[in-house]
Amino acid sequence: MTDALPNWIQAAATILALVVAAIAVFPAWKAYLNDRHRDERAHAIGVSAWWGKYDDKVGVMISNSQASLIRRVVMKVVANDYTTTHELAFLPQGDFFLESRRGTSRPTWEFPERVSSGDPLPTPLSKSKHRHRIISLHFVDADNATWNWSPEDGLVREKP
Repeated sequence: MTDALPNWIQAAATILALVVAAIAVFPAWKAYLNDRHRDERAHAIGVSAWWGKYDDKVGVMISNSQASLIRRVVMKVVANDYTTTHELAFLPQGDFFLESRRGTSRPTWEFPERVSSGDPLPTPLSKSKHRHRIISLHFVDADNATWNWSPEDGLVREKP
């Protein structure tokens, strides 16, 4: 009987150690997920779009400050009171200007033009909030995460 008591105490101590370890894992796992989410969001925040004037042309400036390219970029914009959608298969790192040309009725879009790092960025059309505005921006980042931005919701990651 004397041998059974130390074994019982050892078993209880082992179970208690496992419970304490399991409890300690939960906050560490939560911290890991928070760090991962923060890192993913930091990459996605590097993508932005706004209306601007560049070399006497009006259009949308889209920037990707990520080290890698983004894919399936879809911008829904209002251009001179017309809602249009512009899609890009991919967008590498850098700043790009998409000129909006007024056709017979609806605006047409030119191919993205890279803005050189030495050039000044387009002047934002901040006073034209009804005639020229970005309604939404959708893209897929290098980690295959899908992101949506809108003025109402801000930047939101789609659930996989």
